[in-house]
Amino acid sequence: MAQLIYRCAKSGRVIMTGIEMERNAFLRLHTLRTIPCKFCGQAHIWELVERVPDDCAVMSLLSETFFGRSVESAELATHATDPALRQAYERMADEWHKLAIEYEIKADALR
Repeated sequence: MAQLIYRCAKSGRVIMTGIEMERNAFLRLHTLRTIPCKFCGQAHIWELVERVPDDCAVMSLLSETFFGRSVESAELATHATDPALRQAYERMADEWHKLAIEYEIKADALR
């Protein structure tokens, strides 16, 4: 299993999501996901790595849970043959993703 991360080129930091997934599942995801970076403020896209870099920042547990659910919903959308069901899973993935970002911002404010 590979690790889902965000990499900030500007700060040189990596944000660890805590999510593991198979490379084939990652490649099947239809939606490009981003997260506002806690270091530079720019949006960064998901990346899959076999080995987590030594210097990384960890997400809050609640955000990690929401990101996991977003990935699960997005992966279910890739397997849905009914267009209405696929759209429902994609909407769920979007909502989980929004919650993850919201709670990561809240967690950062408390640090």
